[in-house]
Amino acid sequence: GVLVAEDDGRNNDINDDSDDLHQEGYNVKVAELPIIEPSLDLQVSPMTTSTISSSMRRTFDDAIIYAYQDQDSDKEDKVKSLHILDNMHLRPFAAIDNEGVEHNALAHETVIRRLVSKHDTIHPILPLKQPLEMLKSPYANLLRQRKYERLTDEVFSMMNKDWEFYPQVKYFSAVVLAGSILVNSRNNQALMINTIEMYGRTRCIDQHRETFGKMKDGVVATSHPPPIQTIHHGVWPVLLKGREGHKLVIGTEVSNALVTSSIRLDEKHHASIGGITTNFLLKNMQDSLACRIFVDTECLNKARTILSNPMATCVSSHDSMISQLRQLRTHFDYATTYTLCRASGLLASSTICHPYTLFTIAEHDRGRNSPAIIFRSIAVKIMKQGNTATLNKEDVNFDARGKTKEVMDKIRDLI
Repeated sequence: GVLVAEDDGRNNDINDDSDDLHQEGYNVKVAELPIIEPSLDLQVSPMTTSTISSSMRRTFDDAIIYAYQDQDSDKEDKVKSLHILDNMHLRPFAAIDNEGVEHNALAHETVIRRLVSKHDTIHPILPLKQPLEMLKSPYANLLRQRKYERLTDEVFSMMNKDWEFYPQVKYFSAVVLAGSILVNSRNNQALMINTIEMYGRTRCIDQHRETFGKMKDGVVATSHPPPIQTIHHGVWPVLLKGREGHKLVIGTEVSNALVTSSIRLDEKHHASIGGITTNFLLKNMQDSLACRIFVDTECLNKARTILSNPMATCVSSHDSMISQLRQLRTHFDYATTYTLCRASGLLASSTICHPYTLFTIAEHDRGRNSPAIIFRSIAVKIMKQGNTATLNKEDVNFDARGKTKEVMDKIRDLI
């Protein structure tokens, strides 16, 4: 607690030489420091608390078509109209007249929120459960088996909670983004994230955090959300150029999520595997601004259970723990290296669909990789024993040749 002195109203000589540490007339009490509770609860709600009348019959798309007075157009023209209005960030809302008849109009979400808060007869209409791009995707039949919804204010607000005080947020964010769909409305490219890895924003939180700072000719490009209005406030998808190629990263105020496996949905492409993404273009800030995120509803529900548990230590207790470790190359003496915050979407949940990492390559059927087995053993021991984990000679007792044998012999000599 904190010591607080209270004046009881009596005058005291400030030069009193009394041996008592506290002057007469002051009562000392212990004040409680404010404590940040690590428990969180995500209440996924509509645009406002206003309820939607049961008399309203039009869906999100139908309301847009009605407001645009495009009912008589063919299906292809309607889809084009929906795309255009979506790119303009216009959303439908319903106004109910005295006879209970629904009328629809279009406005920006912020305008709709103000109207709904002031008028009982105006109601928001829930957004599409599926992205429009799924209508013409070569994987449409598969995608129709899933439900998707736009990333909401409530969700990305939780994604921006401080990891130091809310450690479960790293696992929550991984599960939310795994299996999500990114849509660039400027070029209509759509991408499904199969596997994603979460990284903390600062050194104290994660030794493998994203670097930042000055360069000779500018500053290091980062995934930190810019101080401008974006579709998803505090969430910023961006393509960052590295030494080996471009990395697709989704940044928040407290973290950055690296996409390590993805596949295009608007047309057939080979899946992109590894930290370098070659199949999705975010050439500039305009592309990032035009990028919308749709999350898998089932993944979102799973993530909510994680959020309510401040003692969570992994993405899932029902999957391989080793496969939840991120693909890293350095700092194996730091605890954050062994954070279990790598997640895959439900359509890529099988282990055979996951990209290999330094810790899982030992599972490969072809050949025997002694160094990979050692790294796997180290990870398992640390996850089981924590700071008391030790490496024994039998853990590195492998037959090897050439340079690998030299390294293995040096390791054994250290034990």
